[in-house]
Amino acid sequence: MEEIEIPTEHLHEQLNESAHENAERWILMVALTAALLAVLAAITALLAGHYANEAMIEQIQASDQWSYYQAKGIKSAVLESKIDLLKTLGKEANRKKKRKPPNTRMIRKRLIKRQGKKRPYRKNIFVA
Repeated sequence: MEEIEIPTEHLHEQLNESAHENAERWILMVALTAALLAVLAAITALLAGHYANEAMIEQIQASDQWSYYQAKGIKSAVLESKIDLLKTLGKEANRKKKRKPPNTRMIRKRLIKRQGKKRPYRKNIFVA
């Protein structure tokens, strides 16, 4: 009996074409995935920069408030020492200098109250 030959040339060409199409599809998917990851990385970097700037601004505001509190305390101590010195020397203080030095507790309460009323800098960046 004679052997029957199956035409394999056509099958070989078809396999090569389908392999080539699958390779192109795979490369396309890899490229799209890489592009998507790059976009996500860029957005994340922008958000990180935004929050870093926001934290720096809040730190500066806290430092300003602390400096204000310290300045008030120093002014109070200087005024008290001037009044004590004048009393020791037997002299009377001017009317302006006779005023009572500010209480640091009251200053602290005012600062806390002011901070409560103050609108925080941080805003939701996703809201227009």
